[in-house]
Amino acid sequence: MSAMNYPPRALAVFALAALALCADMLMTGWRLDSQRFLTRVDGVNRIPAESEYVRSVYDKQVGTDAAALMKAAEILNRAGLGQQSQLLALYFSYCNVQRFLGESTTCSNLTVRAAVDRAAGLAPSDQWSVDGPLESKLADAFSFSLATESLLRESIAERDWSRLNYEGPGILHYDTPVHGAYLFLAVHNRTPWEITGLRIRLQLHLPLEIRCSTDIPFPFFRPAAFGPRTETLAYCDPRGDVNPENLLTAVREAQHEGTLSVWVEDFMIEDPHVQVVDNGKSPVHRFTVSLAYNLSSLSRQAPGQSVSEQVSREISAISCSRTANCPSKFESTSLALFDFINKNIALPLIPIAVGLLLGVGIGGLFRRSFLVVGILSAVVLACVIGAAVSEFHGINSRGGEKGFALLGMSYLLYMSAIGFMLCVPAMLVGAALMRSLWNPAKPAV
Repeated sequence: MSAMNYPPRALAVFALAALALCADMLMTGWRLDSQRFLTRVDGVNRIPAESEYVRSVYDKQVGTDAAALMKAAEILNRAGLGQQSQLLALYFSYCNVQRFLGESTTCSNLTVRAAVDRAAGLAPSDQWSVDGPLESKLADAFSFSLATESLLRESIAERDWSRLNYEGPGILHYDTPVHGAYLFLAVHNRTPWEITGLRIRLQLHLPLEIRCSTDIPFPFFRPAAFGPRTETLAYCDPRGDVNPENLLTAVREAQHEGTLSVWVEDFMIEDPHVQVVDNGKSPVHRFTVSLAYNLSSLSRQAPGQSVSEQVSREISAISCSRTANCPSKFESTSLALFDFINKNIALPLIPIAVGLLLGVGIGGLFRRSFLVVGILSAVVLACVIGAAVSEFHGINSRGGEKGFALLGMSYLLYMSAIGFMLCVPAMLVGAALMRSLWNPAKPAV
């Protein structure tokens, strides 16, 4: 081979290498641009587990704040440490039970790392019996009465109140009889704790046992929690077709006697976060305390943003060096190139540039460059036509709506045809430019 043939081959290798590098950079830039869009919408969903940010979470104390612990668990989940997140929630629940029973006041001082290690040996479904002074306090935790008109009014918007008829303490119903009646109890919290959920049984003289809870239905306002020495509403659901008149008569009889036969089934305490269950039968109480380690049950108590939104905002405000997700120089350059082409380069210029680089590569490697360009174009055209026919056949053979699929395939085929018609002439031009660099003693055919 003459030395005169080295320049076209070197230029061809350079052109093909440049084409491969640009394609790789554009694909990387497109991927990073998609991630950037999703991050703006949903926040950062993945953090490397070995990052400084995750290590700082491990070094924090467990504490007694459920909202802070939910935040730590969310960060561990985003670091792909779902099991550690569950163990942290389990330990926090055990610690709350120990604090409630007075068995420990220092369990919350452990770091998150130590708590996760210790929780690995804990059972997730233990229960503890309650006795002594604490049992007496729980037995006298609540008092009940039929809800007064003023308490009911405070729990509903005025426009919704105007659609209801107040029939006396605890009883509301709509003008339309088919909607039945609402029955409400007023619950007075005598405990020193904030209560987040309560379920009770009401016995009336129908005979009828009605389940009641603080899960108040729309349009009434449902409080997230009610504190010590405060009142809230409990909604009683008759669970069946109970005649409103019979229900009203039974409630009035209970009111006339001055007593309500009410039995507390269970309730949830916010801090320490535990569930108290009464397994006894009237009049004997038998209280047990169980774990309440499902942290999602506390999410409604977080003011303002959700925990996920708080974590996303915090991550977006800190340096990427702390979360170990800074882009490399290649990724930064690729994203900048993608943004530049996306904003400044017309779409038809891309297949033209690709065709020129391919033509230079083919023209520098093959003497019969036009023949190679023709063969390559024919193979590509045959593959595109075959793929389009196969895809259209697949769409027609499938059931259901086909319009959007056919429209999308038609548009894709149209864009492919335009790209092909722009790319092939550019390849021929690139190949023609390289012909003059070959050794004149062996002219290209």
